[in-house]
Amino acid sequence: PLIRSILKERQAGQRRMPVFAREGSAFQKIMHRIRLVAATDMSVMIFGENGTGKEHIAHLLHDKSKRAGKPFVAVDC
Repeated sequence: PLIRSILKERQAGQRRMPVFAREGSAFQKIMHRIRLVAATDMSVMIFGENGTGKEHIAHLLHDKSKRAGKPFVAVDC
């Protein structure tokens, strides 16, 4: 059910992205790293406290990678 739900949201374009402070230097640093890693075939592990936007960062990374047209599956462990 979870994978179907994710795929359904993706197909409908209804993925909710948080409002990040896009002008801040921290966001700019994250986006720079996302662009660097997205260009590779590297595996990525994103970790942090609950509610910090890890899954949203993962979506950004996926959307900028060569795999953007393929399904995104979040693993919460």
